[in-house]
Amino acid sequence: MSNSWKFKQPENLVCRLYTGDLYTYRQEMHRLSVVLIPNIFWKRKLNMKSKLKILILAVLFSVSACKQLEAAPIAATEESAALTENAIVQPLVKTSIGDFVIVSARFVDEVHGEKPASGEKILLVILSQPGVERLDPGTFSLEAFDKMAHDTSKGEIYIHGDDGSKTISTMGGWVDDDFAMGFRLPAEVKTYTLFWQDNPPIDIVPE
Repeated sequence: MSNSWKFKQPENLVCRLYTGDLYTYRQEMHRLSVVLIPNIFWKRKLNMKSKLKILILAVLFSVSACKQLEAAPIAATEESAALTENAIVQPLVKTSIGDFVIVSARFVDEVHGEKPASGEKILLVILSQPGVERLDPGTFSLEAFDKMAHDTSKGEIYIHGDDGSKTISTMGGWVDDDFAMGFRLPAEVKTYTLFWQDNPPIDIVPE
């Protein structure tokens, strides 16, 4: 038997228990129960009450450690599921020049010197592509996007409001580092549904 398993050096045992996997842990706990504890009983003259206390402590330690080891993969699974859910939140839009995702939407008081007229508000819908945080102005063709957006052969791109209004995009381009489409909406509109040709309606929720 290795010296590290002698009762006088329990700290080494604890380290081995916590650095192994669950299967190894259970093997070690079995060794603890059949080797270490009997040695305590035989090498020291303990009464029945003391023996019972030692056995209870060993069982409690075993259960506690098992719960900690089994909780780790559960936490990792929950984190992975949360990341997957966040990735699905961005709606996908299919177009003739490739797929886009709607990253976010927000209202602005002004964009490139344009302000909303009385009774209007400007909504920016931020677009990117799947797996890309932001579109690259150096490689993304604004001209190709503009041509696609104004091709009405399959219908217009517009936002339908809860008041029955239908607003097409009158602006599109780079706003700071983001690529956005702009919509001048009636100020009283409170819900926003984006209609894009060859795609199902998409609910837009501004930040």
